[in-house]
Amino acid sequence: MVSIVPYQAYGPIFHIATLLIMLGILWKPGRLGRLMAGYIGVNYFIITAAQTMGQTEKYGFVIHLSAQVTMILLGITSLVVAFRNDIQPTFKKPSLLEYGLIALALLAFWGPYTEVDGTIRPHLDLLLLLTGSDYGLTFCFTTPVFLLGLIFVYPHVNQFAYRITAFSGLLYGLFNLSHWFNGSIPLHNGWVSCACHC
Repeated sequence: MVSIVPYQAYGPIFHIATLLIMLGILWKPGRLGRLMAGYIGVNYFIITAAQTMGQTEKYGFVIHLSAQVTMILLGITSLVVAFRNDIQPTFKKPSLLEYGLIALALLAFWGPYTEVDGTIRPHLDLLLLLTGSDYGLTFCFTTPVFLLGLIFVYPHVNQFAYRITAFSGLLYGLFNLSHWFNGSIPLHNGWVSCACHC
């Protein structure tokens, strides 16, 4: 929970950049695939730097190595897709299921919550759609939005990039959802409470 604190002021940059790319794709469909893939790749490298390392009070400097490897792999994959121009954004009318995915991705983009005395509480401030600090800096708030974009351009997207992003998102999503039922995870001989707030 402490890793992105030094970078929270940069949150609006990611919101605005994503909205501009979306508007650009709606304006010129099929032409901004390279920009979309490049943005996804660079953003995963930023998440790697911001979220996978942090200074904690109890353990000092910590590195989440498996997350680093995953996000670097996703970043490299997306940059290769951008270099090869292997994605052609052509939006189709969403199905009923995709409207549900839009709602979930919007929640991740928005991040309508606040933390008060270590407790997460709803905070339905519309300004967070532009100023939220989680989207763009954390894997679990950013990946649903990126994955929704890939779903909308499917099948005109690199299949490997599509599958690896979906699998990583599923894996981290299931891991994070498991903490609703058990607030801690086993680590060696003891128990450590989950460090990821997303």
